[in-house]
Amino acid sequence: MCIEKFEEVKRCIEVLSARDVVERAGATAARQAPRCAVLTCSDSRVAPELLTLSNLGEMFVVRVAGNVVDDLVLRSLKFAVENLGVRKIYVIGHKSARSPGGGAGRTGPTPHRATR
Repeated sequence: MCIEKFEEVKRCIEVLSARDVVERAGATAARQAPRCAVLTCSDSRVAPELLTLSNLGEMFVVRVAGNVVDDLVLRSLKFAVENLGVRKIYVIGHKSARSPGGGAGRTGPTPHRATR
């Protein structure tokens, strides 16, 4: 479902059951075709799949502390676009994030600027 239906999730309109997940696991075993890619923090409290009730195979999720886009993260997102047909990339952050390389006095890798 990706991010578009987040408002419905907030109002508890849709429910994803364990049976849905098991059925989707079988359907996506041979191939994945996610509807979007998501760059999100590696914080265990931020789970885009749960926030949007997305099933297996609907999101290509890249997690990294501080949402810092280094070469590995950039290559992962390019893979999703070039090989999986992803056309939307979302970046999900949160308040009060504390991560190595985040914020002032950054000590992590130099982030890339988005070109698209």
